Amino acid sequence: MQKYILPVFFVLSITFAPFVKSSQQPEVHAALRQLKETAISNVNAGNIEALIKLNHPNVVVTSEASDVIRGHEGIQSFYKRLFVGPPKILNKFTVIAFNVDEPSILHGENTAIAFGSAISQYDFADGRLIVLPSRWSATLVKQQGHWLIASFHNSVNLVDNPVLLDVKRTYTVFIFLALLLGVILGMLLLKGMSLLRSSHKT
Repeated sequence: MQKYILPVFFVLSITFAPFVKSSQQPEVHAALRQLKETAISNVNAGNIEALIKLNHPNVVVTSEASDVIRGHEGIQSFYKRLFVGPPKILNKFTVIAFNVDEPSILHGENTAIAFGSAISQYDFADGRLIVLPSRWSATLVKQQGHWLIASFHNSVNLVDNPVLLDVKRTYTVFIFLALLLGVILGMLLLKGMSLLRSSHKT
C-alpha cells in the first residue's frame, strides 16, 4: 500500500503547487496589480503607445466585439479603426471598474493567469452612451524582469446587455410604426372604396 502513497502525493503536490505559491509570493502579485492599474490608466487616458508597451510583442487580444487583435501593430490598427476610422466608431472608451475574482494563478515564476469582471463606458460617435458589464481573462508573462500581457479576452452577456436592449427597443418601435402605418393605409383604402361605391350609385 505504501508504494502507492508516494506517487499520489507527488502528483498532488505538482497539481496544487501553483496555487500554494500564488498566496506565498506577495511581491509578484504586487507587480501584477501595478501592471493592471497602469494599463487601465493608459486606456482611460487614450495613451495607446504606453499601453502597447505593456503587451508582449506576440500578444493576442479578443475584444467584446469578437475582434482578434495580434501583436503591437494589431493593437495600433484596432484603436485607429475605432477612434479615427473611417468610419469613426467611438469618441471615448472608459474603464469604470476592473475587478479580479481572486489572486492570479501562478504557473512557475514567469506565467500568471488572471480573471474577473469589468464595467466599461462606450461613448459612440453617433451620440449613444452605453455602459457595458463584461467578463475578462488574461495571461501574463515575465520577460527580462517585467510582466507583460500575453493574451486578453473580454466578453459580454449574449442575451442581456445594453446594446441588445437598444436593438430590441429600436425593433419594437419599428414594428409599432409599421402596424400604425398599416392601420392608416387600411382606413384610407376602406374610405376610398366607400367613396367609389357612393359615386357608382349616383
